[in-house]
Amino acid sequence: MRIAALKTGLFPETDTVETALAVLGGDHQLAAVDLSKVEGDGAWEEVADLILSADRVVTI
Repeated sequence: MRIAALKTGLFPETDTVETALAVLGGDHQLAAVDLSKVEGDGAWEEVADLILSADRVVTI
């Protein structure tokens, strides 16, 4: 399964979710993006492609 993790910094339980994703990452393809560091149209297009190609999207 392809999992896209979008790091937003909006949730207080980020550490717990990141730990769970690290465990899942062993069995699945995990891609994480820190949205606060995404700049430019090309970078946002890559984020959109990541989201569209993922089986699950997690926002943390």
